[in-house]
Amino acid sequence: MWKKYGLIGLYGLLVIQSAGAAPVNGAFGVLLGKAPPVDDTVTAYFLDTSGSVFEFQPLDANPSLSTYVFYTTPLTDLVYKIEGYTRFFEFKTCEQERRLINQQLKRQFGRQRNLTRATGNIYASTRFGKGKQKAISSCTGFSGDSKLSLVVVDEALERQAKHERHTAELN
Repeated sequence: MWKKYGLIGLYGLLVIQSAGAAPVNGAFGVLLGKAPPVDDTVTAYFLDTSGSVFEFQPLDANPSLSTYVFYTTPLTDLVYKIEGYTRFFEFKTCEQERRLINQQLKRQFGRQRNLTRATGNIYASTRFGKGKQKAISSCTGFSGDSKLSLVVVDEALERQAKHERHTAELN
């Protein structure tokens, strides 16, 4: 059934068009560039400076992540960013979980690019995908408060969201 619809479950992590190094189209059952889902998985809604933010609980949640949000453009109401994250007391634990996610992403996308490395337990991130749509796994923080996140974003829609926000502020 998954193959019929071009979906590959990565513990519910990502939705892609087909097997191989296809672009990232969404995550956790939410699609980039589409209207937000209107169902009972959405648990909270609020506005911030980048548009609408929806907190939701995916049906196929990843065991490494605990909180899920997606962002929509202010005027056209299209999903441009999706994030799953959790917090750890130890940065080392955060990095161990991120490496597990990265192994899965590497099998799925093949290509990866380390954006930064952990320096003094501050930040580590890796990008997957190519083109305007990408997935970035990261650990930020230090021992005592570290955050593991997986962000899936459409860069063109993210720029559109900024433009729409600016346009709305002028009116």
